[in-house]
Amino acid sequence: MVETTRVHPALPRFLRWADPESRLLLVSAAPETGRTWFARSWIGDRKGVVHDFSEHPYEALEELEKISLQLAQDPQLHAAVVLAPGHTVWHLTLTAKILFAQQRDLLLDQAEIAAMLGDGAGSWEAAAEVYSNCGGWLGAVQLLVRDPRLADPARQKLRAALSTWLAHHDPEWDLSEAAILPVFDQSTVEIFYSHFRSDPHTLNDLVQAGLLQEHPEQGWLMPSMVRALLRERIQAAGAQRMELLEEASLEAVTSVHGLQATADAAIEQQRWSVLNRLVTGHWNELLLLDFAKFIELAQRIPPFISGKNAYFGLGLRILDEFTGNDSGLQAPHLADEYQKD
Repeated sequence: MVETTRVHPALPRFLRWADPESRLLLVSAAPETGRTWFARSWIGDRKGVVHDFSEHPYEALEELEKISLQLAQDPQLHAAVVLAPGHTVWHLTLTAKILFAQQRDLLLDQAEIAAMLGDGAGSWEAAAEVYSNCGGWLGAVQLLVRDPRLADPARQKLRAALSTWLAHHDPEWDLSEAAILPVFDQSTVEIFYSHFRSDPHTLNDLVQAGLLQEHPEQGWLMPSMVRALLRERIQAAGAQRMELLEEASLEAVTSVHGLQATADAAIEQQRWSVLNRLVTGHWNELLLLDFAKFIELAQRIPPFISGKNAYFGLGLRILDEFTGNDSGLQAPHLADEYQKD
């Protein structure tokens, strides 16, 4: 991670709620979030030291008790400790007042990325593009801010960081399975996980793991690179598991947001398997859609998808045939294919 003489971009946001009297900062975050830079930025010009325990074994954490005693002996001293993803400190006796900086605290928001781009015209729009791709993962952000064409190196940085982080924070892969969802809110997430767990994961679980971030306009965002890497991870579970996840996802999203919003999200994210299920499994709801909305939906499906997929083709032809068109809009027409139909 490249560090500079400036403070970590996320530190001012963290300090808005952090206790200014705390003199021991524990940083628990993934690689490629600038965790050491964050620790040094927090120390700043004050008397203090940064301890990097990110490569230390679990047993070495007992050294934290010595650091806590040093703070008690020197009221001017500050200490920041970078922990490894699997570390916990609940077993330790620490007398110092502690601040915890977690994964979500170090991930940049869109405004912080825009500040890195400067005050030039289009910086907010450019920041939105970076944010939608890699979220606030600093290592990836720095590459894309430097040159948007560095998407592949940024993705590799993100892959390495996520692999290390999720090995400890999502060992059973169930948090990663949320990547199958096209939209995120409390109800949708809980309905989805209720298919697989008696104690369903919550939206907050995904946020705390750093898999979701706040979007300035759309609620919660799973960055496209993060989503792609998580889907790559869960696909290793096999086609049968993916089938179950797709079914649970579709039921959760349609029950909360309805068919139209689900279809809109699927098209936006090019989730053609979701559209396939909508067309083949929700005929009655599709037929009850306002025709203008149906036309808008159908026209957004790329021809190379609707043309090569027998279900799409059949579905659009039947809807075109049986839905009355009094709106003046022209429904997309697909030639009859009797052998396939």
